[in-house]
Amino acid sequence: MIGGITRGADDYITKSTDFAVLKARVGAERRRKQIEDENRFRRERLLREEMEAAEARAARELAETRGALLADLEREHAALDVPRG
Repeated sequence: MIGGITRGADDYITKSTDFAVLKARVGAERRRKQIEDENRFRRERLLREEMEAAEARAARELAETRGALLADLEREHAALDVPRG
């Protein structure tokens, strides 16, 4: 029974008041919690990295658009700047 609990089968084994079984169940729950915490941390880190990448892309695209608009404005300004005679 204890071997089954330590291998993750604790949900399928009947309840017991035996201290060794209780200790094995607590250990299994601690491992489960640790795995859940690690997975949550990884998901949050990936989400943060994706958000940062999206923000960097948006900033780069905005800078490129501003540059293109400025270049268009300068060309139009130059075209209007004809010498008066």
